[in-house]
Amino acid sequence: MHNNTGLGATETLEFIRRHVQRLGIRDNYRETQADDAVTMWQEKGYYPILSKRGFTGAKKRDPGLRISPVQCCYQLKEKYSNTVFSTEGVGVVFWGNRAAESMRRRMTFIDNGYLFKPKKYPWHQGYPLQHWLDSDILEFLEQEVPGYPDPAGGLETGCECCGTDLTFWPNNLSRLYQRDRERWEFYMRAGFAEQIMRIKGIPGKPEDIITARPEALLHIRRGGGGVPKG
Repeated sequence: MHNNTGLGATETLEFIRRHVQRLGIRDNYRETQADDAVTMWQEKGYYPILSKRGFTGAKKRDPGLRISPVQCCYQLKEKYSNTVFSTEGVGVVFWGNRAAESMRRRMTFIDNGYLFKPKKYPWHQGYPLQHWLDSDILEFLEQEVPGYPDPAGGLETGCECCGTDLTFWPNNLSRLYQRDRERWEFYMRAGFAEQIMRIKGIPGKPEDIITARPEALLHIRRGGGGVPKG
């Protein structure tokens, strides 16, 4: 199953569909389609900015922030997946999460291992790739998945505008800025710029920052604002 949030790279989605055909599993393939993400962000205030653990601290400092990466993931992916799992009576769900992706996922691995039963769902959760590194993933793709879009080219395989890693450098949005400035500006004008400016304490109008000081929107230092040097 693939959760099509509408925010992934077109090349990746096209590849997934071709690969499904090549494997001959079209009858067993499910592709969920999320509602319009921009409308959801603007109506609900679930902008995916800062980590799933870190955004709560920012909201305590500024309750007016309209950010919630947890709810963004739920609205665009999880609720659609859960409907499929429930409708089709799925007993075990296998995810591609890996411990190397973030500290949060490392702790999940420590707490739950490769297979566990969540309290709120009737199905088990399986994570067979928990111990894989980026190098393992790339080696597997090169050997087993011909034609996979080259990740070295900067192609983001998840939501291209996800800002959960904005305290790191580079991050999803900085790579999008370098790859597709027009697309980056679209997301900034959709509300990302306003929220990032609030977090960093940047005064002024979002449009002025987007056009004159875009580098100020590319990174958030842990515990505050700031832009990386170089």
